[in-house]
Amino acid sequence: MDHNHASLVFPFTGRNSELIMLKEFVAKPGFYRISGRKGVGKTALLRHFAEQYAGNKQIKVYYVDLSDAVNPETFILSVASQTLDVSESGQVKQLRELSNYFTYLRPLINFNRISGVQQMEFTLDENYKSAYTLEQLFTYLSKQATKVIVILDDCHQIQHFRDAQFLTSLSEIMKQNTELRIIASVAGTRRFSEWLSNSELQYFKEASLLEILPPEHDEINNAILEWSRQNGKMFSADVADQLIEWSRNTTSLTVKMLKILLQSGSKQPDAWFLENMLLNYLKSQRDVFQTYRRLLTSNQWLLLKGIARERGAKLVMGGEFVRKYGLGSPSSVQTALDALYDKELIYEEDNRLFPEDVALSRWLELS
Repeated sequence: MDHNHASLVFPFTGRNSELIMLKEFVAKPGFYRISGRKGVGKTALLRHFAEQYAGNKQIKVYYVDLSDAVNPETFILSVASQTLDVSESGQVKQLRELSNYFTYLRPLINFNRISGVQQMEFTLDENYKSAYTLEQLFTYLSKQATKVIVILDDCHQIQHFRDAQFLTSLSEIMKQNTELRIIASVAGTRRFSEWLSNSELQYFKEASLLEILPPEHDEINNAILEWSRQNGKMFSADVADQLIEWSRNTTSLTVKMLKILLQSGSKQPDAWFLENMLLNYLKSQRDVFQTYRRLLTSNQWLLLKGIARERGAKLVMGGEFVRKYGLGSPSSVQTALDALYDKELIYEEDNRLFPEDVALSRWLELS
């Protein structure tokens, strides 16, 4: 068997109740929000959900990754490039249709010079009208099938847009396209929640909400053991437990470390082997982690380090915590705490604070 692990895709596991909820949501048109911590598995869930409708001629699902959308222009281009697909067989006809339909959005077919794969690209006229173009785009999508589902992953990116009018238009356009089923995935951070509550996006606020929690420990443990067996490895349940605990049950980091472990030379890695592999990974990321240090003030960095070392910090403005980590006055700690929340570097769970980046947290615990 060829164990080329670089291309492996971790099997989707669990989430049956969430899948049922999503299917219940899209049984009728409307706007739906799913929220959860970064890395908890929202993207994996949405991609798996979209795959359930592959080949379905009655239901069309568009998956849109908005992680690179930083303003209205890139938002529109992201949606267009990931939904307006033109097949080679109907290329000329479809290109003509798109060109005639859209006033400011221009389609262009290119080919990757290395792979030769056809690529669809879009540009916007210099004086394009964002709200009008957005309305045209969503109206066009709503007419493509009996039922249309549009998944907007990483939709929390809109909180960084400076154009309040565009956001208002986005909310209204979604509301007006009554035939669409729209699922927006957002990070469950305090910053986004506060931003949304202070915004005028009433349609977003009224959306049905599905909160995504970490997968059950036993489910992810069994999936790890099964995946290892399929790829010629023999992991023990203890090693799987150790990996899940180190990753704090963060799906994306668990899978990332698992792929590195599968690529290792050990067929039956034990706890010592895994511990050294994780330590070597953290050492390899030192320059990345040091970037955080350069972006934070001294007090913010000390507070972040203290939160990491406590492995779930409580009473960070209490005298004992402040003295232990040399943080100064309670008011300065509050200022640093607000900054870490604003930069989305920490989150709260069970009345305890944790760094958002689990790998960074593990590195800080050792530094």
